[in-house]
Amino acid sequence: MSGAELAGIGGAIAIIGAVLFAAAWAFSVVLGNPLAGGVDVARWIAVPAHICLLLGLVAIYGVQSAETGVWGLVGFLLAFSGMAIFIGYVIGGWTPAIPEPTLGPIGGGLWLVGLLILAVVTWQGGVLPQWSGVVWMLGALTYVSSVPDGPDDPPTLVALVGASAFAVGIGWAGVAIVSL
Repeated sequence: MSGAELAGIGGAIAIIGAVLFAAAWAFSVVLGNPLAGGVDVARWIAVPAHICLLLGLVAIYGVQSAETGVWGLVGFLLAFSGMAIFIGYVIGGWTPAIPEPTLGPIGGGLWLVGLLILAVVTWQGGVLPQWSGVVWMLGALTYVSSVPDGPDDPPTLVALVGASAFAVGIGWAGVAIVSL
């Protein structure tokens, strides 16, 4: 399998992850906070969404690694690590062994910083659509600033808008990768 074929698969996975991520938040807003009770649909969608987004980040970085240099690598590693930690946070709600309050802010912070760096180097690199990075960054900032603070807080429409904008930016990059 060639590098271009692998990149295309990674782009498709980024699109799938983006759709699942937005869907998980849509289910949360419509059905209620899954952490508060019996609505686990959103969390069951969120876990594969985050895994696909991790793999999508590999493709997003991989297709522009030469153009983005060291800063691209730093952004990728921070965003990837942050999302991996956040997967532990999402799954942590199912087991008391993972300290949720610690993992969420750490993972979210690394993820945001990494996405910001990736957005900047995506703009500068010129391989992927420049505005896709801006959209995913604005979406991520909106999303993180409006995520419920605790399990008893209902999901907000603003978090859904942010999650959807993030998904559009990542999906846009995924479509561009598939089209390369």
